[in-house]
Amino acid sequence: IESICCTVLVGLSVDYIVHIAHAYVHSKSNTRQLRMQDALQHMGVSVTCGAITTIGGSAFLIACVIVFFHKFGVFVMFTLSGAYVHAIVVFPALCAILGPDDTRPTDIIWLLRRMQGSSGNLPESNSEYELANVTPSATPCTQTVFGRDESG
Repeated sequence: IESICCTVLVGLSVDYIVHIAHAYVHSKSNTRQLRMQDALQHMGVSVTCGAITTIGGSAFLIACVIVFFHKFGVFVMFTLSGAYVHAIVVFPALCAILGPDDTRPTDIIWLLRRMQGSSGNLPESNSEYELANVTPSATPCTQTVFGRDESG
């Protein structure tokens, strides 16, 4: 039972945080705090409902007489409770302090600039970084399939 629980632990423990992170990254707001507020408003309800139903379902497993189901119910209940608290409390706080935003460069760009010793070719903001990586193509896309060149 422990090996099954360890395998399931990875997927269950990151599920809620990935949903909140996805909503944070795709938010249209500019500042970290507003992005996290948008993420919690749009995805927080879904994560909360998912946690309530899954934890509630695992409560029925705890009442089982069969040892496997009892242990699995306890495992799911504690794992998802911890994952929910981290997704709704800990992760939003960290994103509001350290997460990327559009008003200034990300911390990774700042760190690279510090390691490089000068600004070099690093962009000043996320928008400049995204624009610097877009190269318009004058020719149509080509795709090689099994050695043949097919234009699309």
